[in-house]
Amino acid sequence: MKRNITLDYFRIILSISVIFTHFFLSVAYNPAYEKNFTKFEFNILWELSEVVRIVVAIFLMISGYYLNITDGKKTYTYFIRILKIYVVWALFYLPWCFYLSGMDLIITLSMGFYHLWYLPALMGAIILLYPLRKVINNKIALLCIAIILYITGYIIQTIVPNFGIYNFLYRNALFFGLPFLLIGNIIRDITQFKFKITLIHVIIGILLILIEGYVYLEPKLNYDMFFTTLIVSPFLFIYVLQTGKMQVMNDKDIPHIASGIYYIHPAIIMISSKVLPQEGNIIFYQFPFIVIMAIFTTFVIIKVNKTIKIFL
Repeated sequence: MKRNITLDYFRIILSISVIFTHFFLSVAYNPAYEKNFTKFEFNILWELSEVVRIVVAIFLMISGYYLNITDGKKTYTYFIRILKIYVVWALFYLPWCFYLSGMDLIITLSMGFYHLWYLPALMGAIILLYPLRKVINNKIALLCIAIILYITGYIIQTIVPNFGIYNFLYRNALFFGLPFLLIGNIIRDITQFKFKITLIHVIIGILLILIEGYVYLEPKLNYDMFFTTLIVSPFLFIYVLQTGKMQVMNDKDIPHIASGIYYIHPAIIMISSKVLPQEGNIIFYQFPFIVIMAIFTTFVIIKVNKTIKIFL
């Protein structure tokens, strides 16, 4: 069976870029590290980290694109697979939740620790998408629903405190997962695009994200939802679909690399912060180390997963 091999490699690049954002943010909010950057260096790194905000949206669209929501059996199987993966990784990261207790711990485990929020958002979105597509067939109406939900989440984000369990008031299945899963599913149903997305469109989109990121720079607003994500992510996804190379997948491991990197990289970041020197301009020597270790560990996970199919 042929698949878009370019999309698989694109996902790997996106996963590595997420490592950069999470690592940089651990530095950006620590005065002890921030003093090692000039203002210009910090601004550039901040802007680069902001571009990566589109990654989870693209991951959700890819899931929506490959999800045949009209096939109830396949949808159920996919949901159970994601649930199993989430439980395994939630247990893996449980030791890092030691500082939580009571309701905070319950909410974190149900909504997702750190980066794992993506999986509950995806599962919840699948549950919401299935009946929605049964009731509504009009793609324009579905697109309007996606836009309204995402903008609602964006507005909530600007109102509530931007940390901890408050993130789950907007960074969830309804306001983040469903909009992009729905957009990806709509793109799946469109066999002929009326216009071709070019590299110029992609560049303009990235510039829009940079402009919005610059607005959040001075107050250091660590927003998960960018208004421009709603515009840029579908354009970039369609661009990769239109320009990607279709071929038979001989290496069955490639589609799993991006997922492995995404799931394991926070553990690598947190462990490296304990074992590596935390002096000097750490982003320039720790980041490559973390990327290399995340990739190496991912291949180990892939190998183990061939026997115990619970990680990917």
